[in-house]
Amino acid sequence: MTKLIASGMVVLNHDENKVSPSNLGRISSENYINYETIEIFSTRLTQNSDLTEVLETLCLASEFDALPIRRIFIEEEEMRKLITQQRFPHPNQQVTDPQLVTDPHVKTNALLQAHLSRLPLTSVNLAADQRNILLSLDRLLVGLMKFIRARHWATLLPRAIEVNQMIVQAIWHDDSHFLQLPHLTRELVAICNENNIHNFNDWKTMENRVKELLKLTISQWSDITCFIERSGLPLLKYRISEDAITIGGQRTIDLMLSCKRKSEEIVIRFPYYPSGRRQSWWILLFDAQDQLLTVEFVSSWTSNTTTPLRFQCPVQAENATYNLMFVSESIKGVSVMQSFIVNGWAVG
Repeated sequence: MTKLIASGMVVLNHDENKVSPSNLGRISSENYINYETIEIFSTRLTQNSDLTEVLETLCLASEFDALPIRRIFIEEEEMRKLITQQRFPHPNQQVTDPQLVTDPHVKTNALLQAHLSRLPLTSVNLAADQRNILLSLDRLLVGLMKFIRARHWATLLPRAIEVNQMIVQAIWHDDSHFLQLPHLTRELVAICNENNIHNFNDWKTMENRVKELLKLTISQWSDITCFIERSGLPLLKYRISEDAITIGGQRTIDLMLSCKRKSEEIVIRFPYYPSGRRQSWWILLFDAQDQLLTVEFVSSWTSNTTTPLRFQCPVQAENATYNLMFVSESIKGVSVMQSFIVNGWAVG
């Protein structure tokens, strides 16, 4: 109990002699994350942390303390090779012998970077370790998102979402979005870039040209078309409930989401991720000064899904502009920004 209180997971009320969970404690409990990991999030991350710092912090999670370090020559040699190919070292990496893996978090970092770089693994044991790391990161990232949301860190949240997309797609932040498409290799992506086809919008507007350039089979093109259709943005609609506006109170936005899909749940299987993913979305609401007001996560779609977003809004006579950002949870480059206006309120 002393450790939980010291780490800020619970709050002790001396007057009533009661213990209640803190916001951090609830995040830990709801997502089955060790309290030490939430403490690591709290001490290592800031509003301005970059992608590397987010990845390093995730690899330090106490969930990886028990990742096995096997003294098998072939496995040790493969780990040494992976470490020489990683983009950045782990903070726990040895200075005297950087390629020697004795720390499970150094191993976690190396296997995660190997996944992002799509490096093949010859060891069955290492492949199993990597799979367990990826599945554990799924839960850790949900907790991290909630932690960032509780802190209202508007600049860090999009980076954390991007890290999640990178892990699902096995790509780095500077890789082409086209590498997420089935059958597209780096060589085929280079052909697209040479012909000024750089993003999904270019792809759609120049689809016939893309077919000419890539010379894919009918079956391969069918796989790509299916992927794009299943991963596309839903048809977005929203309305503002003016009746909920009161002086000193809240303004409520009723966001109406609908999509042209018969199924209520879309599950997509990505070739480099060990399990299927539901097509889910992050909805971020910003004011005109880019301050993050609220965040919602939508994972289940029906023909008339309604997601209410409630946020504090100043009472003023002038109209106010707000921005809604919709971001795919799993796929990079699939997002849209929409602006709307809340009419001014007669004051006085």
